[in-house]
Amino acid sequence: MFYNLIMIIKKITCPRCNEKMPENSVRCVCCGLIFERLNDATNLAGKKMIKTGNRDKVVYVKKLPCDVKKWKLILMGIFTGLFGGHCFYVGRYVRGIIMLIGGIIAILSGMLASFSLLPESIFTLCGIISGVMFIVWLFDVVNICFSKFKVPVYIEKTEVKK
Repeated sequence: MFYNLIMIIKKITCPRCNEKMPENSVRCVCCGLIFERLNDATNLAGKKMIKTGNRDKVVYVKKLPCDVKKWKLILMGIFTGLFGGHCFYVGRYVRGIIMLIGGIIAILSGMLASFSLLPESIFTLCGIISGVMFIVWLFDVVNICFSKFKVPVYIEKTEVKK
């Protein structure tokens, strides 16, 4: 009976250290992150921290901050997702660049293949890259729709007064 009661308690995961704890926790027992402060975090500050090279201060969260619109993220994921447009929108630049390069390779290989200008081995490699890019794009769109896509945010550290 006690085991069944424990299984009912929902767990949350800290976005900073990935520690699991009960859902009603106020702060992370491992890193000290106060979960209520995630409501004030912005993606714009997270993008600035990434651009300045302070990636260690950025937290990736599934709950979209107030400055990222879900409908815009879905549309960008659908229409520009193969080229990483949705990643550039939220500040995931490395992933966006990888998707941009893969998307360009996919389009160019498709165009060159239609004119039979690629050798078979290169065509096969480009086909594999195109397939992987399509799967990643589809996976991202599904994750955005089901609120599983992680967005970088920055939470300013403040002194805890005793």
